[in-house]
Amino acid sequence: MPADGAPSSRPAAIRLIDAYGSLGGVVKAGLRYHYAQDAQQFVPARKLPTVLGDAQEHSALYRERFLALRKALWQSSGNPSYVDSAVEKIASGGSKMPKIRVKGQGNTVGGMGGMMERISINTDVEGICVEEPPAAEDQSLLDPGPNERIVITAVENLPGNPGVKFVFGLLSRASEGALHIEDVHENVRLDFSQCQPSAELIVADASFVLLKGEMSALGDGVFHVFEMMMPPRVSRKFCDPTVDIFGSTARDRQLGNHSGLLEISEIGQPGLESAEDLMVVVMGEVHLDDEETFDKLSDILFGFERMDQPPPAVYVFMGNFTRKPVNLKSAKSVREYRSCWARLSEELDRFPKTMANSQLVFVPGPEDPAGVGGLLPIPALGDHLTQGIGKKYKGVHMCSNPVRIRMDLGGQVMEEEDGSLSNKADFMAFRSPDVCRKLYNNCIIRQLESADAARKEERQRATNREFFRAISRQGHLCPVSQETQPVVWGLDHILQLYSPPNAVFICDHSVTPHEELLDDDMIFCSTGEFKRSLTDDEGFPFYVYRPFAPDYRYCVERSNV
Repeated sequence: MPADGAPSSRPAAIRLIDAYGSLGGVVKAGLRYHYAQDAQQFVPARKLPTVLGDAQEHSALYRERFLALRKALWQSSGNPSYVDSAVEKIASGGSKMPKIRVKGQGNTVGGMGGMMERISINTDVEGICVEEPPAAEDQSLLDPGPNERIVITAVENLPGNPGVKFVFGLLSRASEGALHIEDVHENVRLDFSQCQPSAELIVADASFVLLKGEMSALGDGVFHVFEMMMPPRVSRKFCDPTVDIFGSTARDRQLGNHSGLLEISEIGQPGLESAEDLMVVVMGEVHLDDEETFDKLSDILFGFERMDQPPPAVYVFMGNFTRKPVNLKSAKSVREYRSCWARLSEELDRFPKTMANSQLVFVPGPEDPAGVGGLLPIPALGDHLTQGIGKKYKGVHMCSNPVRIRMDLGGQVMEEEDGSLSNKADFMAFRSPDVCRKLYNNCIIRQLESADAARKEERQRATNREFFRAISRQGHLCPVSQETQPVVWGLDHILQLYSPPNAVFICDHSVTPHEELLDDDMIFCSTGEFKRSLTDDEGFPFYVYRPFAPDYRYCVERSNV
């Protein structure tokens, strides 16, 4: 309910964050903020990203993710203002700084330290823990003690540094196949022959990890790994609320002026008693060329149309929008694809209440004629393919894959479960190009074939759970290497989860429908395909999400069969 207990009289504002920023019909690259290591905050990028990026954008792709995750590790280890206050209080005059030791959080490995370049930490600075932690060989990533803290050693300081060390960095695979750990300065070869089984069931190369191990005594420059785990998830409560990677501010005054951000204001929701009743409907893989699917889609729209309360504020439809891939070289194939959208356009005329009060967002799939070469993110479908349905209806929006949707209550404030006040909520919709399978096939250490997951159903559930955990811990929707799933270098920030959304809806063929994971304050939901299952005659599944309740429900439209 609203904080003052009064019903909502002010309509919500909905903003779509599109990878390619379709504003007024002109495709522009979305505005990007990057994390400045010296300033310890997000600042505007010096230039707009481009689709055809250069070598600098390729190197910045992992560097910016590394810096953002490392900042989140420091902040989640204690006071969120810990690092920022240290930067403000201490003059950067030292050439080399000692290790920072901060307190952890219960049974999670929240205690992180690091090598902060160009900052000298003195023992008389308030709020900084300088007492010696236990020896690294007496600590464990897999079984940390309460309030235990660890010291992170920079990769560049590993050679010639004897003893057990903790390292945070990116797992990368060299051309000869050897795995390395690297940060912004150095990389070191790894040996996993002594690595203990960890709680992580899926860890692939191009993942950011915490390692415990020591350098080889032979002087061959190899780091022998004893333990490995992914970093803790970035929580919204430790993220800077004033700015994020998309340049959105807490005030959001200039949000609509930024390229890449589409502002939809004055969303009419007449009769809405509370913002908690704002609904979002999410469907995955809606085949417009399938007769039964089209009929059930109409039934759902009709069901919400005749309700006494306002229809859902947002409908999200994810592709692929046809059962067979479109051949752009075939005039017949293109005509059939266009005819599907023409039919949908005619069908929407039957729902005036929905078209007047709802926003319909269409997210293309990997087999829709929008992407190029399997690259992520996938651009929005063009008007020449959708028969101009986006121009015919003001509330229809063709967006990129993935898309981030933000809802702003304006002056109204909602009370969250933890007692904090908020007037914003955002969620993401991602039609995955089989990222779960690609992640599993590139595992460094396979554990899903163990005795604890002997049955096929158990392995599938474990795979689904670990896929969501990998996305959450890596802060990225596609935590695999560029060779496995290529990404447009300059638009990688669209795939990042910083700051984390309230919910992520994923449609992936390798993830079981109705698979859900509530990870602290973030919800992961697998929508599955919007079609009747061959093994389950219940019907056509979709999700109803109330971002300000918060509440999410897996619903099924009954089949006629």
